[in-house]
Amino acid sequence: MNYLKDNIVKSLLFVLVGAILIFNPGMANNTIAGIISLILVINGVVHIIGFIRANGKTTVDGYKSYGSSSGLIIGIISIVFAALIGKFFVSFIPIVIGVLVLVSGLGKLREAMNISKLGENATIMYILAAISILIGLVVLFNPFETANLLVRIIGIGLVYDGITNLIATGYFSGKL
Repeated sequence: MNYLKDNIVKSLLFVLVGAILIFNPGMANNTIAGIISLILVINGVVHIIGFIRANGKTTVDGYKSYGSSSGLIIGIISIVFAALIGKFFVSFIPIVIGVLVLVSGLGKLREAMNISKLGENATIMYILAAISILIGLVVLFNPFETANLLVRIIGIGLVYDGITNLIATGYFSGKL
């Protein structure tokens, strides 16, 4: 019976998280950056408190205090700019993908031109090259929206998985 309840709870959480990712993809970016920033702040505060309690007697504690103070400052700055930092990290991947797709499209264009020089019909290759180049440029020049689209696709996958798990659980438990 616990398996049934656990599976239902897990499935509902998948649907909930998936829906959040679909309707607010930027939140995922900000959450990741915020969690990293919060960890830096907590680590800095804990080490500074330890340094104060030790009355700064040893150089090791002093070194920890200096490093933790830096982490604390970076963490606070990161929290303030979490939206920008989150977008930067997440948008880097689509930029790389955009460049790769663009280069691939240019390679297809070159192949199509070579096929045409041989007197063969290269219409399909030209179409494929144009589509690849267009997708590469869109991704390259619009990385934030591309990142949001990828997060939405993950959200759709989670919602789908959660719903199908609920259906399967109901079916196998005899509830459907």
